[in-house]
Amino acid sequence: MPAKNLRELMAYLKSTKSKVNFASSGSGTTGHLAGEMFKQRLGVELAHVPYKGDAPAFADLLGGHVQMMFATTVSAVPHIKAGKLVPIAIAGLERDATLPDLPTMTEAGLDGFDAAVWYGVVVRSGTPPDIVKRLNAEINAAMQVPEVKAKLIAVGAPPKAMSSEQFATMIRQQRESWGKIVRASGARVE
Repeated sequence: MPAKNLRELMAYLKSTKSKVNFASSGSGTTGHLAGEMFKQRLGVELAHVPYKGDAPAFADLLGGHVQMMFATTVSAVPHIKAGKLVPIAIAGLERDATLPDLPTMTEAGLDGFDAAVWYGVVVRSGTPPDIVKRLNAEINAAMQVPEVKAKLIAVGAPPKAMSSEQFATMIRQQRESWGKIVRASGARVE
């Protein structure tokens, strides 16, 4: 792949007549859907090649059998630091602490691209509101403990405290946003 940054990658994908494949750790994963979003936003053809996990996807990426991949920083950083992969951009709206000099897709020229992986804690519907509020407060407090915060950052899950109402709103927005990508691409979980 001749591209060394996002603008070069976008220009290459729009001009090439060659088949470009993108790997993912499986059909329906965030990496797969991020690739579909990227493809739709650019209006280019990319062939999705699903694998059964990150390890075989990275093996084929490093071996040159596929040309690109949307991966978590946790799984990509060892290959980047070894000089085996060239990072193009962070697919979320915020830079990643493990690669602080790597721009986000928005900073690099693709406005509003957000395919960040996130984690959250949910409880069964009907859980009493006082329990939900207490759990939310305790979890938010725990994420600010320096050791916990450092561990979360190290595994690619930087803490972001929010109320349960804010989290519910975010989930609704994510469902709507990703739903459009899934419907347009026909992506399915296998």
